[in-house]
Amino acid sequence: VGDVWQGKATTAVYTGFDDVGVWNVGSVDEETTAPWWPVRDSIRTATIVDEISPKSTRFWFQHLEKLEVADISKIDFRENSTDPAHAENLCGAYHMFWHCDSLKLVKLSGAKNTCSNLSIDGMFGWCSSLEDIDFTGWSFDGVRSDGYVWAFAKCSNLKSIEGFSPNFDVIKNYRYMFYGCSSLSQDCSEWPV
Repeated sequence: VGDVWQGKATTAVYTGFDDVGVWNVGSVDEETTAPWWPVRDSIRTATIVDEISPKSTRFWFQHLEKLEVADISKIDFRENSTDPAHAENLCGAYHMFWHCDSLKLVKLSGAKNTCSNLSIDGMFGWCSSLEDIDFTGWSFDGVRSDGYVWAFAKCSNLKSIEGFSPNFDVIKNYRYMFYGCSSLSQDCSEWPV
């Protein structure tokens, strides 16, 4: 559709968006301000090439319904990744992949999350093709008290979540966290409940 980059056909290469944040225009299920929104129907793969520490990853890939593979292993979710105007989104992966219906693979290992206010609220909500998620190397000690709401909701083909150990000592609201995860068979014997 566009350029050739590192030997692969690309729709586009985006830079500079990690400092401004991405927001939805209307309701949670509507258009976002992501620079790739106008071409979202042609995006099959998304890769973060350079190590970045964005203000927030809120809504980044929301409604990229044809996205099949996302490599976010070079993102550093850390304390200075905040947007003071929207303090509720500190270190947020809020709705990052919301309604990515075709998403089959997300590369997370290598991504850092050293923040004390992480939110994965709705991060994979409605990713109905996703079968496995691997959070190996992530710490969930600093997840916000409401940071799990809708996290994996309606991931109907999700079978396992490796490296996921939610901190139930701080969680106050985890409603719909696994709603509609009809294929999930998760060993939670190590979870601190």
